[in-house]
Amino acid sequence: MFNRRFVVSGLVCLSLIQSSCVSSDKKPATTRAVASESPITFTNPQSGKTFWQEFQEVDDFKITNPKTLPLLKPKLAKFGTWVRANPVATFTTLLQEAPVLNVESLPIKDAPYKFEGTTVVTRYKDVTEVLDNPKIFTVRNYSKRMVDSVGPFMLAFDGSRYTTQEKPWMRQMMPHSDHPKIRQMVRSLVQEAIKNESYIGVDLEGRTYGRLEVVNSIARRVPIQLSGAYFGFPGPSMDKMYEWSRATQDDFFHNVKNEPAVAAAAIKAGKEMHVYLKDLIAQRQQAIAAGTDTSDDIMSRLIRSKVNDFVAPTSPEDDRLRTNIIGTLVGGVETTQAAIVQSIDQMMKRPEIFEQARQAALAGDVDTVAKYVWEALRFHPVNPFVVRYAEQDYTLKSGATIKKGSHVLVATQAAMLDASEPGFENPLEFRLDRPQNKMFHLGYGHHRCLGDYVAEIEVPEIVMAILKLPGLRRASGYAGEVDFRKRMSGKIFSADDTSVSFPESFSLVYDAAPADRKAIEVANSRYSYEDYIMDFDREEYRKCLAGLSINDKPGTPFRTTKAIIGNIKVHKINAQSNENRDLLFCRMNKPFRACMLDAAKKGKFGLLESGDKHTAAYKKCMTDFPVSINEDAFYRNVMLGQPLDVSQLNLRQAQRTTNADWQFEDVLKFYDRFTYRECFMNPAGLSSFPKSRDMMMYARFNIGFRMCLGKPALKHKYTGGLLGEDRETMYEKCKDGVYNEKTFKKEDGLSREEKYYYETLVLGRKVKFSDIK
Repeated sequence: MFNRRFVVSGLVCLSLIQSSCVSSDKKPATTRAVASESPITFTNPQSGKTFWQEFQEVDDFKITNPKTLPLLKPKLAKFGTWVRANPVATFTTLLQEAPVLNVESLPIKDAPYKFEGTTVVTRYKDVTEVLDNPKIFTVRNYSKRMVDSVGPFMLAFDGSRYTTQEKPWMRQMMPHSDHPKIRQMVRSLVQEAIKNESYIGVDLEGRTYGRLEVVNSIARRVPIQLSGAYFGFPGPSMDKMYEWSRATQDDFFHNVKNEPAVAAAAIKAGKEMHVYLKDLIAQRQQAIAAGTDTSDDIMSRLIRSKVNDFVAPTSPEDDRLRTNIIGTLVGGVETTQAAIVQSIDQMMKRPEIFEQARQAALAGDVDTVAKYVWEALRFHPVNPFVVRYAEQDYTLKSGATIKKGSHVLVATQAAMLDASEPGFENPLEFRLDRPQNKMFHLGYGHHRCLGDYVAEIEVPEIVMAILKLPGLRRASGYAGEVDFRKRMSGKIFSADDTSVSFPESFSLVYDAAPADRKAIEVANSRYSYEDYIMDFDREEYRKCLAGLSINDKPGTPFRTTKAIIGNIKVHKINAQSNENRDLLFCRMNKPFRACMLDAAKKGKFGLLESGDKHTAAYKKCMTDFPVSINEDAFYRNVMLGQPLDVSQLNLRQAQRTTNADWQFEDVLKFYDRFTYRECFMNPAGLSSFPKSRDMMMYARFNIGFRMCLGKPALKHKYTGGLLGEDRETMYEKCKDGVYNEKTFKKEDGLSREEKYYYETLVLGRKVKFSDIK
């Protein structure tokens, strides 16, 4: 109904605001870039109706389908759906029809305070009026969650000593004189990330290309690395820093419903950060006192300034130094990566604007690139609104009254679309001359981002580095779209639970040279063994992943049922760890696996878990049934947790010795390993794909396409054509994506390469890759 994150989809001008749309004869200028085509629409592609038409139907109770009235909050549900799918259309309409909109209460679970009703505020002047009165419109909705996780922090207490004393003091620790240093750090880190994280491959037409998954390879990686280099908070690992950052940011600013699981993850992250920093700070304090640490990062400055003497802690557990250092991570990663990804995406939706921005980047004009970034984010900001709580009745200067106990959705994105506010005239135009001091991307007033100048340097610098890549374009298929879905829990018999708070993947490709290719190109560093262990028995691999016993053959109902039951535990482990270690285990030779399975049964230990028993069994089994150099190295690393020395790996063992039928493995290298692994558990796969080659290729396709095609095709097969539709018909219906009613767009379309292999290998068509669209 009302999701925690709201994703912009493609959008077009409506006649009622046609005057705001951009005509094709306008030319871009140095200070005023205008798109000749506006990617904006104001209608629901499925119903053909505008937001206001659908909202009025809900308001008048003209809806006949009870499924559209979840939890009897129809107006809130309709607003939530449209804001997620098309915020520009929603807010532009509200600015004209209902600048202050009242809807039902937010569905908050176990709120520690009383509340009733929700008010959406959209006009620029109303938005700033609410934000300028923090004692009346408070952060009660997330204050307790923040304190429970990281401790008393300035964002949780407007008007307190944390904002009046600590924030100015923290700003002194980050002077403007640091700007050149920060810029150089960012430039160095992003260049290193692009070089190391790009995959250089050759497509089916023989062209060399580079591919980057921007979210995790660049947009999260660089801010986390900067956390260590500039703020002095490196964290125990990249994965752990990402986990901490996402969990806290998600709970504090996106957990509108107060979901217990989301709050629990933030509390866990806060505790772990305090434990880690307590030890790190003690080590740094000793080194600074001894004169052996002369570093000049923010942590060392905080230690030397004796923050706990400046702002007295409220309890023995309240360490102001730790809490403020944690705050730099909470606000510095997810918001930054979202700004990077969403600004590039919005520019790409406007080809002329994208090309203009690329030319500025190639000229090294970072100031102009910054203007493109912040204007692009106006159409899809990191947050479309912030939530406040009305402590008392309040009448806005515009005349509207906000009731005590209301949650107020302060629509900062709407404010940046308010045509009545100077600087935002013709709000649907993409212009570079809008006043930056009136934007809300970095907060406002008391909630202006503490590290705003870091973001003002970091975001444009990273975007500029990406825009410089030659021939930059979206990856084919849905991988080239921004995907906000993150799996929160895996389910076997129904769709997985997902969160849509932040961008989770966005893949771009660019032109590369053959000389750029490394000896072994790794598509996914978490599963690098896939590129180093290519000589293995694919038939046995498939059986192993299906959960069949060593000497079983697929096909019988008993063995199929047994395989499903045996896989439930594997499923749970994979869902919790997302490591899918059995993808490595099943690559090992059959006698070795049999030895390990027998040892695990007798020793009562799990093969997907590290431990002394596992290590001892491995030493015995690999002696009795030798494995290759690469298999040994990766087994010790992935299964037993030992360090991996890549320099000792044998490159010849990274060559596949099987025939050309398996060529797809060299091309379809970017896929979700979790849903890939789970595909083999499905008993229908054993009969639907008797050829292991076809099954292993199909399992690499995204789960949305597989669910679209699979269910109707299975019904058709098992009912003799009475139900469902045949595989070829469903392929044509599903290949370009499945329409999502929550986002107003098709998702999970196949790439050209995936279409080519499905059509040639599964459907047996005689087609050329150049013919695939």
